[in-house]
This record gives sequence, structure tokens and C-alpha cells, in this order.
Amino acid sequence: MPLATADSRDVGGKAANLARLLRLGFPVPPGWVVTLRADQLRRSGELSEKAVEALVREGMRTNCRTFAVRSSAVAEDSALASFAGQFGTDLNVPYDEVPAAVWRVAASADRSSAHAYARRLGVPIPRAMAVLVQEQLEPFLSGVCFTCHPVTGASELVLEYTHGTGDTLVSGGMPAGSYVLPRRPDGFDDERLTDVDERTGAWLRAAARLAMSVETQLGGPQDVEWAVDDRGLWVVQARPVTTVGKSSRTRVSKRGGTS
Repeated sequence: MPLATADSRDVGGKAANLARLLRLGFPVPPGWVVTLRADQLRRSGELSEKAVEALVREGMRTNCRTFAVRSSAVAEDSALASFAGQFGTDLNVPYDEVPAAVWRVAASADRSSAHAYARRLGVPIPRAMAVLVQEQLEPFLSGVCFTCHPVTGASELVLEYTHGTGDTLVSGGMPAGSYVLPRRPDGFDDERLTDVDERTGAWLRAAARLAMSVETQLGGPQDVEWAVDDRGLWVVQARPVTTVGKSSRTRVSKRGGTS
């Protein structure tokens, strides 16, 4: 199913959020979804793996040669649970290896750690998995932006970035820079973005504005992953902030500047 037409009932939270943003005109990498129903039929034996592989190949009619293959469970990236780090992701997957990557990511629905996470939060335990396949970006800058402080809930943007791809950053690695930017009625205070070069600073400001636009469209504070390549700024993922008052993956410096 093309991402642009994905129905939230059968594509899981991550794909549904990105599909909505894509339809609203946000820059989202193109892709398609192997639906929850397809994985359910595969697991029950009603649909052979070869048949599902044919569906995957149908979606791969593109000039792109490498892909990002990511989980999209029903409750994933929802207001109740992010499932961050619980399921599989395969990056830089060559064209010929995409079907195998889809099965690996779909199988991550069976992880005991993900089931324990679901029970702890009181959300449905995943029994099948929708899988999102997108063009693999080659960014020179990427990061995350929380549109409220993820620990205190304060009206502040928490913006982190790294050079290159952001997979290490979102997995808990150290960023190249981390900023806490107070929000204002007309935007945000960017005075703390003075220790970066002009080009990086311009993209960081653009990423912050993009995250605030995502918040406006989706409603409520958002955790937005973004990336910049030679074509411009992209939304890689967006989900409600679920960590307020809890520990967060974000390392916020005491002085509110670079950590």
C-alpha cells in the first residue's frame, strides 16, 4: 500500500502518522507499507511468503536502490506508548534484500521485551506487524526535536542534532549539539544557536519550525525526527511526547545550551 494512501486501521501508528503528514504536504520520504493484515495472513498460512514478497516487489517500482525498513505496530508512536527501541529497524537495505528485511522487522512483533513493555503500559500486545519501507535518505545533518520539554513538560523546544544519519542519536548516542529553546507566541528564542556555523544554524532553525508545524497539525506536543540531505529537510518520524515526568532519551544540559 503506498504510504500516501495508507489507512491508519491497517498500517500501525508510525506509518499512519507519516501518511497523514504526507497528505498534509509535509516533506516525508516516499515509501509504502506492508499492512498488518498481510502479516496476519502470512502468519496464519493463508498467504504464502512468496505472495507477500510479490506485494513487496510491487511497491518497489522505484529508482531508489537502498531502503529503510521500519516497524509500524498498532500502538507504536501513539499517545499511550511510543514503543521506542522495542521493534526492529533495518537501514541501508539493498533492493534485493528488502523482502528478507521485511520479515525480520515483522518478526520483531514477537519479542518478549516488547510484550513486557505493552503489559506494563496496559496497551495491546502486538501479534502481527505492519512494516514501513521508505527510500533511504543520505543526510548530512539529522536529529530530533521535542516541542515541549520531555521531562518537565515546560513550554520549550528540545533540539538535538548530529552529523550524518540520526540512528545512533535516537538510540541514545551523544549528539553533536543539544539545545533548550524557550517558546514564544511567535515562535521560539534561538539566541542559543550561536555556537554553530551559519549553515547548520539555519537548518536547526528550520527543523525547529518544522516540528512546531507538525505539532499544530497533529495536535499536542510531538517528538519529531528530522533529516537534511541535498534536497532539503525531511520528517522521518513523528509521535506524541509520552515521556513527560519520566526519564528521557534526551540529554538536556544544565545551562540549556550544548551538552
